Amino acid sequence: MNTKYQIYQGDCHEILPTLADNLVDVVIADPDYGVGINYNKRYENWSVSVPKKTPRDLTEDLIPFLTECRRIAKRDIVTFWSGSIGRIHDFLDIVEGKFNVQYMGIWYKPNGAGPTGNGLSRRFEVWFWIEGKDKRKGEWRFLSDVIQENRITRISKESLKHPTQKPIALMEKLVRFFSRRGDTVLDPYLGSGTTMRACQNTGRSCIGIEINPIFCEMARERVFGQQYFGREVEYEFNVH
Repeated sequence: MNTKYQIYQGDCHEILPTLADNLVDVVIADPDYGVGINYNKRYENWSVSVPKKTPRDLTEDLIPFLTECRRIAKRDIVTFWSGSIGRIHDFLDIVEGKFNVQYMGIWYKPNGAGPTGNGLSRRFEVWFWIEGKDKRKGEWRFLSDVIQENRITRISKESLKHPTQKPIALMEKLVRFFSRRGDTVLDPYLGSGTTMRACQNTGRSCIGIEINPIFCEMARERVFGQQYFGREVEYEFNVH
C-alpha cells in the first residue's frame, strides 16, 4: 500500500478550486465556526497575521467551500461545527436545499470548558455527515453518533499548543468509519495536522491545506518527522 501526504500552505478557498474533480475519497473538515473568538499568542522573533473573518464572511464562504468539497470528494463530506444552538441553526439554514445532510453526530468532551454565563458547562461539538453519495462501507461498519474523547488542553500529552487541536483518537474513529485503508482524505483546515496524523496511523493518504505557516510547520513535524523550528512567534487567527 502506497500512502502519500501533501500539505499546501495557503487559503483553502483559493486552493480548492485548483484541485481536480474526484481527487479524494472523503473530506473531513474543521472550519472556522464563526463564534467570534480571537486567539492572540505572543512569541519571539516571528510574526504571522491571518485576517479575521466576521460571521457574515463565514456564512458567505460556506456554500462555495462545500461546493468545492463536493466536486473534489468521490463520496462523503464530514464537517465539524460549533455546539452552539444558534450556530447549528445557522449552518442548517445555509445548507438547506443545497446539500444532503445525512446525519449529525456529537463529539462529547468530558473535560470540556467551564460554565458559560448561563451556568452550563460546554461539553460538546457537533459534526455533520454531508452528501453520503452511496457511502461505501468503511473499515468500521458501525460508529456511535456520540464519540467520547477528552479535548486537548495545554497540559495534554499530545498537545502541540494549537488552541483548537482535536484528539487523534477522535479523528482516527471518523477516518476508519468513512474510509478504507489506501483511500485519500482531504482536510482543508489542517491546523496542527491531527487528521493527517490519524490517516498516517490508519494507512490512508491525506492532503491538507492550512493558511497559517506556523501550523504547517507543526503538521510537517508530526507527519514527516521534520524538526518544528520551535521559535516562539506572534500570530493572530480565528478559531477553527
